[in-house]
Amino acid sequence: MTGRLRWIGHSTVLVELDGARLLTDPLLRERVVMLRRTEPLDHEALDDLDAVLISHIHYDHLDLGSLRRLKADTVVVPYGAGALVRRRVSASIAEVGPGDELAIGGLTVKAVQWDMTTTEV
Repeated sequence: MTGRLRWIGHSTVLVELDGARLLTDPLLRERVVMLRRTEPLDHEALDDLDAVLISHIHYDHLDLGSLRRLKADTVVVPYGAGALVRRRVSASIAEVGPGDELAIGGLTVKAVQWDMTTTEV
């Protein structure tokens, strides 16, 4: 496996792994409430995504304005968030819950539920 991770800001990370391009929790605006972008963002670097992965539906992880700017084949969201996202993007929407697996490019993405009371992930 060969790969590269690029932190874009807050919880947004560009994951390039074995030819697949994934973006986590896109927050691409210059400012959202108390969060501010300090460096300019190269939007072209975020073209041609295989998938966007949304961890949960807090405004700083599921920013619909940022999501609309992206060109991705698939947007992966937690169960129950599909209807909210489906009306706003043209990508295929995949709803997942803990334990679900999804093939994206040559990768298998597995949804997990993190228990904040333990150190295990």
